[in-house]
Amino acid sequence: MRPAQSDLVNILSSLEAHWHVLEAEVVEIGSDIEHCKLCSKKYGDWFDSPLQFLQELQRTKKEKMKEILVAMESFNNNLQGGQHTGGPQYRRPAHSPDPLAA
Repeated sequence: MRPAQSDLVNILSSLEAHWHVLEAEVVEIGSDIEHCKLCSKKYGDWFDSPLQFLQELQRTKKEKMKEILVAMESFNNNLQGGQHTGGPQYRRPAHSPDPLAA
């Protein structure tokens, strides 16, 4: 494998790994949001501020996931637009929902 191709593979692998970490964090934050909503109903307004924080944190992480997907797709488009060498191509992470969906 050529050095430039190896660098691209490393970058794509790193982006995909980062995407999976963010995905796990978004799932955990979603669970925390649901728990916080229950606490807010049970104990009142004390949990509104933490709930808002968690919702914003989740939105931020979903936006970062979207940016990663766009970057990976851009790499893939550039690879396909250049030489068709049979080199690495981006594939959307398995089970990757739209990160901005509810």
